[in-house]
Amino acid sequence: MKWGTTYSQKYAKDLGLDWKQAFKSIFDSIKFETVRLCAYWDEIEASKDSFSFANLDWLIEESTSRGIEVTLSLGRKVPRWPEYHEPSWVKANDYSFLEKRLLNYIDKTVSRYNNHSIITRWQIENEPFWSFGNSDYPIQEDTVHKEYELVKGLDNREIVCTDTGTWSSWRKAAKYGDQIGVNIYPIVYKQSKYFRQPEYSLVYRLKKLLISKPILISELQAEPWGPGKVQDLDEAEWQNSISIDKLNRNILLAKRTGIDEAWLWGCEWWEFLKQNGNTTIFNHIKEIING
Repeated sequence: MKWGTTYSQKYAKDLGLDWKQAFKSIFDSIKFETVRLCAYWDEIEASKDSFSFANLDWLIEESTSRGIEVTLSLGRKVPRWPEYHEPSWVKANDYSFLEKRLLNYIDKTVSRYNNHSIITRWQIENEPFWSFGNSDYPIQEDTVHKEYELVKGLDNREIVCTDTGTWSSWRKAAKYGDQIGVNIYPIVYKQSKYFRQPEYSLVYRLKKLLISKPILISELQAEPWGPGKVQDLDEAEWQNSISIDKLNRNILLAKRTGIDEAWLWGCEWWEFLKQNGNTTIFNHIKEIING
């Protein structure tokens, strides 16, 4: 199994971490082969036509120095809540303006990094065809098509398109991805209750055969999904959705799907726990990944 994770500098800051030190702590300890990084549009172009890539430059340089392959996620909708990370100045305009500026930011970002060999894949949007997140303008399929064609015209590396693992056929994502990333969360919290979603590895195997494109698990639950922010959950609460036993079960599920690459979700939370005196999850994942 090829193991990776997603690292969000925004989420690390939300957890009260020094995001640079958190990155070093995680990736110096846990030997992931690959990481997904986020090109947050509202960080890169906080003001119209004023671009700053300082945060992303740092993350790519640190990944390069450790030999960690990078998948770079681009678009309006990239990992971590509120899902849509558009700059405030673009929100007051109509969709055609938003789309034009979106394509401009993607063009500049890909053009900046397409000479970095450590970047092995691009990702366009995150679950673009799944209605999760807050925005006045849901993602239109035609826009995803334009994003795909733009990136393909700038660089020949493969493009990942992600989808929900359980509730989608993955067919629409397959139209706009050379590879498909599927997100698997066995336990979710909705309407004040915990729900265990279907964990049928055979279903994933059948979907994989029907798609006939490379599949990876782009998010495998290794972080709580509960009533409120994870940093506010006590251990009794977060163990309802993730624990050592539940984590082991999720990893076994991933292996049984027949998919050979999986990105564990929640590395910033493991580091948050560790810095607050609970090393159990961090050390368990370290043991799994490092062998």
